[in-house]
Amino acid sequence: MGKKVTLKRIKLSNWKSLNIDINLNEHKNIIKGKNGIGKTSIQSAWNWLWTGYCNPYSPKNSELFDNRVEISHETPIASVKVWIDINGIEYTIEKTAEAKFTRNRSKNEYVKANSDVYVTKIDEIEMSVTDFSEWIEHNLCDVDMLQYCLDGSFFTTLCQEDKKKGRKILERIVGEIKESDFTGDYSCLSNDFAKGYTIEQIEERVKNQIKPINDRIEKLPSIIEMKENDLASLKCIDFASIKKEIDARKNDIAEIDAVLLGHSQSIEPIIGQRNKIFDIINSKTLNLNERKNIYLSTFNSIRSKIKAEINSIQLDNGLIQSRNLAKRHENDKNKEKLEQVIGELEQQSEYREKLLVRKDEVKSRIFNEESCPYCKQELPYEMIEDARAKFNKQKQDDLDNIVSRGKATKTRIEQLTKEKEELELLLSKGVELEELKSIDTLESQLNAHEASYKPFEETEEYAKLSKEIDELKSSLPQLPENENAGLTNMKNVLMEDMEQLNRQYGKIELIDEYKKEIEKLRNEQKELGCEIAVLEGQLNKCKEYIEERANIISDRINTKLDNCYIEMFSIQKNGEQAPDCVIKSKNGVKNITINNAMRILTNIEIQNMFCKHYGLELITFIDEASIFDDENLPKLQKQCVYLYASNDISLMVEN
Repeated sequence: MGKKVTLKRIKLSNWKSLNIDINLNEHKNIIKGKNGIGKTSIQSAWNWLWTGYCNPYSPKNSELFDNRVEISHETPIASVKVWIDINGIEYTIEKTAEAKFTRNRSKNEYVKANSDVYVTKIDEIEMSVTDFSEWIEHNLCDVDMLQYCLDGSFFTTLCQEDKKKGRKILERIVGEIKESDFTGDYSCLSNDFAKGYTIEQIEERVKNQIKPINDRIEKLPSIIEMKENDLASLKCIDFASIKKEIDARKNDIAEIDAVLLGHSQSIEPIIGQRNKIFDIINSKTLNLNERKNIYLSTFNSIRSKIKAEINSIQLDNGLIQSRNLAKRHENDKNKEKLEQVIGELEQQSEYREKLLVRKDEVKSRIFNEESCPYCKQELPYEMIEDARAKFNKQKQDDLDNIVSRGKATKTRIEQLTKEKEELELLLSKGVELEELKSIDTLESQLNAHEASYKPFEETEEYAKLSKEIDELKSSLPQLPENENAGLTNMKNVLMEDMEQLNRQYGKIELIDEYKKEIEKLRNEQKELGCEIAVLEGQLNKCKEYIEERANIISDRINTKLDNCYIEMFSIQKNGEQAPDCVIKSKNGVKNITINNAMRILTNIEIQNMFCKHYGLELITFIDEASIFDDENLPKLQKQCVYLYASNDISLMVEN
C-alpha cells in the first residue's frame, strides 16, 4: 500500500526571522509575494524539518536565526511546525532550534556554545534523534533516502559532488541485480562472491596484488643484468695460472719449513724452562686480575646499594606526584562541573519563570464566539460550540503540557541545587597533597663514596703483586738469536701471497652459483608474467562486471525517467571508460549547464523516481514557477506548491 503524505499547514516562528503560518489544500497551491518575503523559505523549512538541511548547498542546521542581528542568549527559539496527513492519519511535527549560550560568571557574560539545542516533537511528544529516525523508517522510507524523496535537487547536487555515492544510491533503488541479469562470463569471480565480497572489494584486492608483482617485474631485468655482468667478469679470470702460482708457493714454503725444523730442535731445553716460568707468571697475573675484580666489586656493591635506595624513593615520589596530580585534576573537574551546574541551574530557573509567564498567558485566553481562534475567520452559529470545545481542550492541553514541563523543571532544579551544595562542600575542603620524600642524605652518601674511590693500580696490594710478576719476567732465560730470521720473514711473505691467490681462486665456485641465480631469476620472470596475466584478467573481469552492472542500473533507472537520463560512465581523454554519474537532459546537455526550467523539471522527475520506489506521494515545491508559460508549467497529479514572484508586498496563498 502506498503512503500519501499531505501537508495541510506549515508554521514558521522566528525561523530565519520569518513568522509565516499558511494552510494548504491537497492539490494545487500558489504562493505569491515579492522577493525576500519568504516563499522559498517555506520549502527550505519543510526540508530542514525532516533532514536538518535547508537545501543541498547549505551545511546542516545553518543560519536558522535572524542573521540581521547578532545572535545572543536572548535570540528567540526558531521553530517549524507542520500538520500532515498520512493515509488519513493526522500528525503534528515540530522542530525547534535554540541558540545555546553558557554564562561566564567571572566576566558576567554569555559565551556562544559550539552547538545549538534542537528538539523534535511528534504530536507534542519529544523525540530523540533515534526515535525520530525510527518513526521515519516506519512511516515513510529509509531515513538516509528521505532527502531525495523531499527534493530532487539533493540528488542532482550529490551527483556533482560525490559520483561514487550517487551510483551507490541508484543501485539501492533499482532492486536486486541477479546473476541471470548479466550476459558476461564472471565465473572467475564466483568464488569471491560466494564468500560475500563485493565487486569493489575484489577489484581493490586484485589491484593490491598486482602492484608488488609489477614492482618486482620492473626490478628483475636490472638484477639479471647485474648478475650477468658479474658472471662475465668472473669468466675473464685465468684460474689455471692462479692455480700454478699457488702450487709454486706451496713448494717454496715446504723448503723453508725443512730448514727451520733443524734449528728448532737445538733450543727445545731453553723453551721448556721459559714455559715453566711463563706458567707461574700467568698464574700470578690471573690472581692480580681476580684481586682487582674483588676490589671493584666491593666498591660497586656499596654504590649500587645507595643508588637502589635513591631509585626506590624516586619511584615513590613519582607515585606521590601522580596521586597529587590526580587530586588537583579532580578538584579542577569539580570546579568546572560546579560552573556547569550553576549555569544550568540559572537556565532552568529562567526557563521555569518563562513557563509561569506562559501559564498565565494560556490561562488568560478567552474564547471569542465571533471568529475561529486559529484562522480568525467568522464562525457560523452552528460551529461555535464545536469551536469552543476545541478551544477549551487545546487550552487545557497547553496548561497540562506547561504543568508537566514545570514539574520536570522543578525536579531538575532540586537535583541541580543538591549537586551544587555537594560540590561546594567538597571544594571547600581543599586539596590535601602528599609531601615528597627527600633523597638529599643518600645523594651525599653516594657523592662521598665515589669521592673516596682509589684506583686499584694505586694500592699497595697491586704494587706488591706487580713487583713479583716483573721479577719473574726478568728471570726468563734468553733464546739464542735466530739465524734463520730471514727465512721466517720470507715464509710469511709467501703465505700472505698464497692467501690472496686462494681468495682469488675461490671465485671459481661463484660461476656456477651466478648461473643458477640467473636461471632462477629468469624463471621468476616467467612465473610473475603468468601470475600478472591471471590477475590482470581478473581485474578486467571486475571492470567488465562493474560496467555491465552500471549499465543494468542505468537501463533500469532511465526507464523511470522521461525528461532526463543518467550516464554511469564517461569517456576519458585516453579513450577508456571511467565510472561516473552524470544527469543529462534528453538532448544530451548536462544538468549543471541546462536552463532553470529544464533543471526544475529534472529535479521534479528525480524526486518522483525516489518517491515511487518507496511508494510515497509527497508534496512538490516548484520554485520560480513564473519562468514557465502555461503550456510548459508542470502539471502534477498530486499536492504541489507553485512559488511565484510578484510585486505584492505580502505573502499570499491561492488554493
